[in-house]
Amino acid sequence: EPKTYIKALSKIHFASYMPKEGVLNILMTHPSLKDRVKYIQREFNISDEEVEKMKSEYSEVITKYKEELDAVKSEIEVIKSEYASKSEELENELKTLNEKEFEIIVDAVNIYARVMPEQKLKIVETLKRKGHIVAMTGDGVNDAPALKMADIGIAMGIKGTDVAKESSDMILQDDNFATIVEAVKSGRNIYENIEKFTCYLISRNFTEVILISIGILIYGFNYLPLLPLQILFINAFDEELPAISLGMYPVRKDVMNKPPRKIGQEILAKKNFFLVIKLASFMAFVAFMVFIASNPISNIEYARTMVFTTIVGMVIFNTFNFRSLDESVFKIGAPMNKISILAVVFIPILTLIILYTPYLRGIFEFTTLGLRDWIICLVASFSTFIYMEVVKLLNNKKPPNK
Repeated sequence: EPKTYIKALSKIHFASYMPKEGVLNILMTHPSLKDRVKYIQREFNISDEEVEKMKSEYSEVITKYKEELDAVKSEIEVIKSEYASKSEELENELKTLNEKEFEIIVDAVNIYARVMPEQKLKIVETLKRKGHIVAMTGDGVNDAPALKMADIGIAMGIKGTDVAKESSDMILQDDNFATIVEAVKSGRNIYENIEKFTCYLISRNFTEVILISIGILIYGFNYLPLLPLQILFINAFDEELPAISLGMYPVRKDVMNKPPRKIGQEILAKKNFFLVIKLASFMAFVAFMVFIASNPISNIEYARTMVFTTIVGMVIFNTFNFRSLDESVFKIGAPMNKISILAVVFIPILTLIILYTPYLRGIFEFTTLGLRDWIICLVASFSTFIYMEVVKLLNNKKPPNK
């Protein structure tokens, strides 16, 4: 029985290697799998020196415990023989379980052996009924019903039958399960990138809505913090490049360390929604403080120029902030992509052209700024960067269920 099998395996003294080194050692003992050693190395961050050390240790352990291994092999052969004789009995036991009984045990059972096509279908249906997202791999005709029923059916591209391929959602071209891991990584990365640029754009637009609303309430329509043309310029030229860059970041190393998101979870989930509201409110507040400090009653053009420059600075700093919605900028391993670098360089140049070209300055109703003004705008903009870092830090300290 499975318990006896596990007990027999537990006699192998070097079983403690399994979390990392054991996987690598098993691959090294199978010639057909040697090409996957590099993949395991990369995933577990194992250096070439560690691999050589493991090989040496593995050889020593094999020699030392050869007799015990031979004994375990013999015991396993006996267990296989016994299990084969009981397979029909176990198959009938699975058949006799009704839906309610099977729902109780389906989460607890990790391995099913010698199951019939209808039983595979039953397993998939029950797991889906209990709210799980089910992936099913298969290559034969008998796998087709379960492949079709699963949330994502994965057929083998090399050994798989045409029926299995037609029934599946995805075909694994190289029959390598490591490719599934890479596909999951890519999927998570795409979702993360969509999440980032969506939250970025919403927070930016909310900032302008809140800022203009406060301005109207306090000063009326004659002293708006920004004019429609100025807002249009920010939305059309300053926001687009950072948003595009956030949607094109490569896969992060720790993307698989995060748990799967909940079924039906929206991009603007509770955590992201509050993040957007907090950041937008803070940016609007800072921009409005700059507006008040610039005395809009006496010189409205100067006040609007200060607000415009502050918000442009916030756009630039948010390009760094939104590289991750939960990790500090200083902990993100991946470098900035080319579009992000282009945005950080292009936006200040374009702003300077607008402010210091007389013709364009007149169209947008701006005025020139002195050194002191630039320092005020930069400090106000940088406060957004600090605030976002603090929010991330506080969010990470909260328990996962909040």
